Amino acid sequence: ADTKPQAVVTLAPGESAYAGVALGADGEHGRTAKSLAVHFSGTDDAAGSTGSAAHPALPGGAAYYDDNAQVTYWQRDKADAIK
Repeated sequence: ADTKPQAVVTLAPGESAYAGVALGADGEHGRTAKSLAVHFSGTDDAAGSTGSAAHPALPGGAAYYDDNAQVTYWQRDKADAIK
């Protein structure tokens, strides 16, 4: 809730936005991922995603995560996304 922007983040072509991914560490069912797919929801909040998924690189080539993993809202500023 701390990262919820006051307004919808809208970008012009070429602009960037940021979201933080907290991988958890204290939950159950931990596992290691070697890839990450980020899917984007449409503007109407309908179920499902729109467009192609992004596949950002993971630091060190892998990441451990568990059932407590969370994602922040998209932000224009990287620091706001990782609060």
